[in-house]
Amino acid sequence: MPDSTRKGILSCSGCNSPDGCRHDPSKRRENSLDWFIAEALRGHYVGMTSTYAFQSFNAYNLQMSMNASELGPGPMPFAHFVVKVASRCNIKCTYCYVYEQADRTWITQPRRMSDAIELATIARIGEYLAELGNQQALVILHGGEPLLYGAQRIERFAERLRAECGRRGVDAKLALQTNGTMVDDAWLDVFDRNGIHVGLSLDGPPDVHDAKRRDKVGAGTYERTAEGLRRLLSSTGDRGSPPAVTAVIDPAARPRDVVEHFLGLGVEHVDFQLPDVNHDSYPHAQWPLGTFGAWLIELYEELRRIDRPMRVRSIELLVGLLLGAPYGGDILGPRSFGTLVIDTDGDYHAHDALKATFDGATITGASVLNEPIRSLVTHPMVLAHTDKATAASADCLECPLFSVCGGGLVAHRYSASRQYDNRSVYCTDLAMFIRHVEDALTQWRGDRIDAVSAGASVATR
Repeated sequence: MPDSTRKGILSCSGCNSPDGCRHDPSKRRENSLDWFIAEALRGHYVGMTSTYAFQSFNAYNLQMSMNASELGPGPMPFAHFVVKVASRCNIKCTYCYVYEQADRTWITQPRRMSDAIELATIARIGEYLAELGNQQALVILHGGEPLLYGAQRIERFAERLRAECGRRGVDAKLALQTNGTMVDDAWLDVFDRNGIHVGLSLDGPPDVHDAKRRDKVGAGTYERTAEGLRRLLSSTGDRGSPPAVTAVIDPAARPRDVVEHFLGLGVEHVDFQLPDVNHDSYPHAQWPLGTFGAWLIELYEELRRIDRPMRVRSIELLVGLLLGAPYGGDILGPRSFGTLVIDTDGDYHAHDALKATFDGATITGASVLNEPIRSLVTHPMVLAHTDKATAASADCLECPLFSVCGGGLVAHRYSASRQYDNRSVYCTDLAMFIRHVEDALTQWRGDRIDAVSAGASVATR
């Protein structure tokens, strides 16, 4: 990165001196790159200790207390359980991988999870965590729209999960991913009473959001979603942290406008996601290769520029991996903790984004009614996400960036002719983004070494 555009390690919030304010030390602050590095080190890699961390797709951090020798080289354990308590939705997003793409399994799913399946699901999760010993996990209520399950049922689920964890001496945090349109004060009370962390889907300013996220009659959902977000931000109660926002990237929207909009709403955590397309569905005429790489780079530079740090999952994951983190997530890194989806009928499914590839892509053939969760750890489509070398193409395995990108999200590698034996359809974009951030980190490291050397020189005078 040219020196003329790079910010210093310490900048002055008053005069923006690239070397930090020399006339008023109280105005010195760490810039956003330093903040990202600190967050990556705190949240994803804590040196050579036995404590690791992981981050779910809705940007919710949860500490994992696992001894590295216990993990070993074998299959990674499940740490996220996506529980589909409702299999229908009250809005109609054009890009939705559940209802609007290749998979049709939702048509035969029960609209809501039954009481018997709910009990069996909670028992299986408790059983699995007890078998692992000292692991924590995140249970994410999902859909469709999980609020269609109803407040009483969700509160009952939370109570049953707490009881099961207490009985077995294990720990499972509860989260929920919603489109936000149904959130009212009554729902806030449910979330607060049960310590439910909430993730909300919002793509950006009204024109960006409403272009893809409309209701069943074609009306935009921004105002209802934003109102739900405002309610969630007004009081976090016993949820402990503000809501995390999931945003699907629209490359036509300027990153600066999107970031400023989120900051204006008070959003602190965002998971910017690439659209779930693959080699058969990518619209090359609309999005030339490199479109999303350029967008992510511009996002990164915008976040370095602003005074208020915003937590962005992909950037934290990437910085952590570049600094030596042993694990990433579903979108980056060669290894990650597992995600298991449990549908309304109790069937186990692989990663939800695979629904964008072909009909039935996530089906495992197992259910909470007939198989323990541990039997899914070595399922090929689970391993494809937790140990990505098992399903990566030869091109990916030979690439020097594989230790960082891990081939990207598995669903983005699909084509009907070669299945998942391809580079990511976003390969060019990921490489651009990784190399840009890597260059920034290299410069950061050089500056820090220079600063330390300068300090040592002064101390010896």
